[in-house]
Amino acid sequence: MALIKCRECGNLVSTEAKACPTCGAKPKAKTSMVTWLVLAVIIFLALKSCIIGSPSGTEPPAASRSDCSDTLAHVMATNFVKRQLKSPTSAKFPYTSDRDVSITKLSDCRYQIHSYVDSQNGFGAMIRSRFSVIMDGLPDGKSWRAEQLSID
Repeated sequence: MALIKCRECGNLVSTEAKACPTCGAKPKAKTSMVTWLVLAVIIFLALKSCIIGSPSGTEPPAASRSDCSDTLAHVMATNFVKRQLKSPTSAKFPYTSDRDVSITKLSDCRYQIHSYVDSQNGFGAMIRSRFSVIMDGLPDGKSWRAEQLSID
């Protein structure tokens, strides 16, 4: 049994006491070794997913190559456009059937898309930006690549 100072009143208190006999303050709880171990594992996994999990330039996943369509190409294009916006959560894209959306099939699973996005700028105002991109479904059937993405 050792004596330590109470963190509230400064009187000496036994390390085995549940509270200070003078002021009633409870002693600071000690962090167990299991808690530190769990915390270390969580930090390790978080760092691993940040560093290894998603290298820059990785294409968002897509459906199988047989499912290539103009609608899927447009949806995948919106993912690439969102990455370039100041406020991606505010982005509003038109439907593929909208008259201001142009989707041209260039070859098997390769599309040129001209469309727009309404999103917040750096000052919080909603603005409309037109974009153009060539979407290419990769041979692995799981990924897409955006080429010549331009946002005006």
